[in-house]
Amino acid sequence: EALPLLRGLLRVNERVFAIAKERVEATGNVRGIMAEGEALYADKPTMKQHHGAKGTWSDDEYAHPGLQSVYLRLKSFQRFTESWALLERA
Repeated sequence: EALPLLRGLLRVNERVFAIAKERVEATGNVRGIMAEGEALYADKPTMKQHHGAKGTWSDDEYAHPGLQSVYLRLKSFQRFTESWALLERA
């Protein structure tokens, strides 16, 4: 039942990941931008600074190409599996 949906996610993710990669590469500093994005993802500076009152990341942090790349790579699969598990129990 879930396999066709998962395959669809993989097809969509191919394009989404390609766009994210293009945005990172357009900066001319792939390693630096990815390192910054990974640090933003791990550190969650806005959430820590405002104790969660303003969300996890600021609009500027969300716009960071490195954070977008990391976030999409990790969360697309996590959200899919969470949603599927929830719907199975419904």
